[in-house]
Amino acid sequence: MLFRSISSARIALVPCVCVGAIATYSGSRALAQRAPDAGADAGAVAPSASGPRAPVPGSPSVTRPALVVLRSGPRRPQQIAPVPPAGQPPAPMRFAFDTVTREYATTPTSAVLSRDGAFLAFLRGGRPMVRHLETNAETPLVTGRMGDGTVGFIGWSPRDNSVAYTLAVQQRLDGPDRPRMPAPEGTYVASIVATNAAPAGRPPRASLRAETRRMTLPADVVPVYWASDEADTFYYVQHVAQYHEELRRVTHANPNPRTLFTLRGGYWGMSQFHLRGNALVFAHRAVSAPQNTEAVTAVRLDDRALALRPLSTERLLNAGAELSPDGTQVLWHAPDNAPRSVWHAPFDGRARARAVFRCAGQCWARWESSTTMFVVDNGALHRVFIDGQPPVTVVARDVEVVLVAGGA
Repeated sequence: MLFRSISSARIALVPCVCVGAIATYSGSRALAQRAPDAGADAGAVAPSASGPRAPVPGSPSVTRPALVVLRSGPRRPQQIAPVPPAGQPPAPMRFAFDTVTREYATTPTSAVLSRDGAFLAFLRGGRPMVRHLETNAETPLVTGRMGDGTVGFIGWSPRDNSVAYTLAVQQRLDGPDRPRMPAPEGTYVASIVATNAAPAGRPPRASLRAETRRMTLPADVVPVYWASDEADTFYYVQHVAQYHEELRRVTHANPNPRTLFTLRGGYWGMSQFHLRGNALVFAHRAVSAPQNTEAVTAVRLDDRALALRPLSTERLLNAGAELSPDGTQVLWHAPDNAPRSVWHAPFDGRARARAVFRCAGQCWARWESSTTMFVVDNGALHRVFIDGQPPVTVVARDVEVVLVAGGA
């Protein structure tokens, strides 16, 4: 089941800038409960304040909830639907949202699905919203006019369904000199307390109360990952000098950055790196490498040498390297002569990389579980098993994006 229900739960959602704001709606159905621990990314162990830890291998049978964003057409906006059983058409959910796009090849930041698949954070008119998918209840996360503000979701917590996002001034060539913002720029995290009240003589109704915190991070920090541990650890990339970039960690309690990894003689590929526990994969483009050539690289952040371990070197653009939920496998996109293919290799590099899907056109992939992946190829959604069995299955058509629970 994609959704679960309870009568009362403490649920964390994308932060509402207005602390203590309450949104209520009527209905007899209860809000969904946060999923059991097994429903989260099974192998993801968030780095603690004392340092990153190795991922603990999880059950490969754990399948993450997912939604499909259907392609738009003439007079037809995008629609979102649960991933249907093979051979059945998707059943769209009826609500309005801003166009969902992919950031490079990997993860959309304009819509993210909670770890238990119960809540969707999305944008509507630039305003961050959260929708409970079973009851269709919605709540805005920023009050007042958005003005020149723009929101990017960082991700959901693997522990309690809280979500972090950034609020920044929209970049434009013509200014503005004095931007109008609904709240100060920065990084926000919030919890939502969800309850079902039954006033005398009236039907039950659910209420959502947002509890918001603004993170005390340096002004120039734009996080790309959030550990959601007790210290609220965030990760970001700092450009230090030409061909010198660093992966840094900062916490809400201690905003002094700590450098975890230094990249010299090159720069990160267009694809954002992917971090799970202390396992890091990224597309690295060396200055000395041939033009348009990138290496898919794996590194353990607690290795003393921090040596780069190339998994593959290809002519890559938007490689989309991603770790599996248990942190043991890596997928990425690369030309196999032509057209592009989806590749797979163990994180430890003990086996050679191999192509698991050959694309007919534009395609990209996301892990569904530690043994299966979703591949969108020319609008067709495929389910691919990394061991090749059973055969590839076409799950749905006219698909633009797959939203997998927990983000990247």
